[in-house]
Amino acid sequence: MSLSFQALSLILPPNALSLVGSQVLLNFSELTNDPINFDSSCVGLTVKLMQALSDLTTTVNAERASENPSKSPITYVSKDLIGTADAPEIEYSLRVAVDTSQFFNNLIDPAND
Repeated sequence: MSLSFQALSLILPPNALSLVGSQVLLNFSELTNDPINFDSSCVGLTVKLMQALSDLTTTVNAERASENPSKSPITYVSKDLIGTADAPEIEYSLRVAVDTSQFFNNLIDPAND
């Protein structure tokens, strides 16, 4: 499995991602299963998308571990429970290596090795 929109679409709710011409559209209403508008909070949507990316990373790493020979895990999106028992928080981290000669114009896909 790769870090592709196709792979992400298998983790997101049905119809959350669609291909229209050459555009990949993310339907936030399908992601939350609720109607939204411009006044809607983006917090829950962001968390659901980050959770899906974290799940995709876990899926990719499970497949890499099952290959023969196995491949080392990738670092892309991770989730950690932080804070205290009285004030728990979830922290998502997104890491992408860069080719320093190109920097942000040349991000390195961690699953392509």
